[in-house]
Amino acid sequence: MRCLCLFLGSVLAGCGGGSDGGPGVNGFAAHDALLANIGAMNVTPADQLPPSGSVAYAGSAVLNLPMQGATVAYLGDLTISVDFDAGPAAMGGSLSGLRAADGDRLDGTLTIGGATFDPTADPDIDYQFRANVDGTLSRDATDYLLDGSLAGDYRGPDAAAMAGVIFGDVDSGSAVEIFDGSFAARANP
Repeated sequence: MRCLCLFLGSVLAGCGGGSDGGPGVNGFAAHDALLANIGAMNVTPADQLPPSGSVAYAGSAVLNLPMQGATVAYLGDLTISVDFDAGPAAMGGSLSGLRAADGDRLDGTLTIGGATFDPTADPDIDYQFRANVDGTLSRDATDYLLDGSLAGDYRGPDAAAMAGVIFGDVDSGSAVEIFDGSFAARANP
């Protein structure tokens, strides 16, 4: 059975304080609570998705990124817009404001797009949609090129929320490593 992974081990390992302007434990705990709340909702069946209109989702994402020899959990602000007039895969968005619990920040924005949708996805073993997550993040004069995927499900009545996982490669110029994470977002009223 497929489930939403919380990646708590990495997240809690990086949750020291927040006294330097980082999200601290409370920011990561809020993401985990949002992810658990949305994960408890039923997957929205394809035939119950909105047939038209645009929906803007806002939420958060945690990325566990390899940074100069250590994996650091970064919490960021996620926005995704879906144009259901063009179909449930017509999505675009961004992930920005990435910051660690200790206040360490990454400059840059990741872009979300190029989505696909599987109307026959079995929610026990696969996700309904996948999208590309790409961009460059900078820290201490080092650029990190991320090439990843976001995979998730619409959840709740009328696709009131979405949640899933993020994974891919990060290239620092001297090494290519893998990263993972999670995301959760609610439709704006």
